Amino acid sequence: FIEFETLKKHIDLLARFKVNTFHWHMTENQAWRFEVKAYPQLTSSASMTRFAGKYYTQEQCRELQDYAKERGVIVIPEIDMPGHSKAVIETYPQVGCTNKDKTMSVNGEVNNVWCVGKESNYQMIDDIVAELVELFPSKLIHLGGDEVNMDNWKNCPHCQAFMKKMGMKEEIELLNYFVRRMEKIVNKHGRTLVGWD
Repeated sequence: FIEFETLKKHIDLLARFKVNTFHWHMTENQAWRFEVKAYPQLTSSASMTRFAGKYYTQEQCRELQDYAKERGVIVIPEIDMPGHSKAVIETYPQVGCTNKDKTMSVNGEVNNVWCVGKESNYQMIDDIVAELVELFPSKLIHLGGDEVNMDNWKNCPHCQAFMKKMGMKEEIELLNYFVRRMEKIVNKHGRTLVGWD
């Protein structure tokens, strides 16, 4: 977590060196760092005791966006999923896979992956993206999309049933499906999806 006034100093430095893009990594395993009105528990300290509960309000997001715009800097927000999502899954357990898988991701976390087989997850993502695009006019929304611990999906009955229904043979196809669903959601809101390769 970077204090808000320090973020402004980062923007000042970017502008000074004529860097016109600030990629704001707003979520990670450790915490969800921006306020989502539809899902207030994502940023409530009571539900994030492990993750310290610091976050940016929507007003701060707008303020930083305006501050950056005045200096010729575009803010590209990133919400990291389907991996790197421990904070979300600890706060809203229904988002994760239904299993007792204890394999670790490259970040040393277990159960930090969104379940691809639960249709309700895509409505939640749509709600989050709807609020995100109101805060940031950037044409790009960054998904993250990397370092997914697919063992969660191998051991999840919802994901396995979904794979069977869709005729999928490998878990990488679940990642491809998730990214394409995200792309449709982001496109619906008039933006373009980008992510890590």
